[in-house]
Amino acid sequence: MRERASGILVLALGLLTSCGGGGGGGSSPGSRVGGPLLLVRSSLGCDLAKGNEPCRVPPNLPLEFIFNQDVDPASVTAKTVSIQKSRGGKKASGVFLVQGSKVLFLPSVEWNGKKMVYGLEPGGDYGLRLSAGGIRSAAGSVLGADLGALLEVEKKPADPDGKAPAARLRAPDKSPAPLDTLFVVEFTEFVRPETLLDGAGWSLEGRRGGGDWMELPSKAEVRFDQKNRTTLLTLQPGGLLPSQGEVRLTLKSAVQDLAGKALAPFSKVLPTASYGGVPLVLKETFLDSSREDPEASGASWAYGGN
Repeated sequence: MRERASGILVLALGLLTSCGGGGGGGSSPGSRVGGPLLLVRSSLGCDLAKGNEPCRVPPNLPLEFIFNQDVDPASVTAKTVSIQKSRGGKKASGVFLVQGSKVLFLPSVEWNGKKMVYGLEPGGDYGLRLSAGGIRSAAGSVLGADLGALLEVEKKPADPDGKAPAARLRAPDKSPAPLDTLFVVEFTEFVRPETLLDGAGWSLEGRRGGGDWMELPSKAEVRFDQKNRTTLLTLQPGGLLPSQGEVRLTLKSAVQDLAGKALAPFSKVLPTASYGGVPLVLKETFLDSSREDPEASGASWAYGGN
């Protein structure tokens, strides 16, 4: 019997994180030469110099901008980079990263307990604007002109790499496995949390002495890592693992990424540690400060009261 988690913890970061942006042009990416800050290319597939050319983007994939110089992360703020809905002005939710001359916007991907929620709302329109003058390179060069586009968000998420998701066991990281361990699995991309929280996508079993495998009731929790674009599944067994036995974790093809690609079946068998005893702490209470039992002494208790 599996216990369904009451909720999941998701990393949700706002727009006011370090980011970078630039203008149109063309020297080699990552150079530290002087001159104006220029945009070399982007992942949008449209001309940002036109300001409002429509660009179709998935709701879950990063937006990438590469410049001719390294970008100063401190120069990128909510005033110099803006992604907000055309109607209502609601800002897109996500994480901005500056990696040398590359700037990435990672739209948030979350689960609210019933459905997926994206930082770029599927079917929505967003205005993108990179402001001139404010964004600068590490060498001090500035963006000479505003850049922008109209982002038309597709209704369905896209596969980030065209591959099926893969999994690896992050914990326990020692063998034999401690009897009170948690099990932490990392998936290489975002996967649909409902396929993990309902228990259909995994099983945790234990046995001793080569006997039959028995299910170990466990609680599942799912967390999305917005920066690394991965999913973490944590399984907490309801009790200690079988001593000097084995535990088997199985991940099934019911687990799918956001685009619907199934996970290749995954199984891991680990030996378990010996039960060395768990210290028990007994708290005694007394009716008065003398800390004595007024009716029976310790000696009487020791002999069953006789």
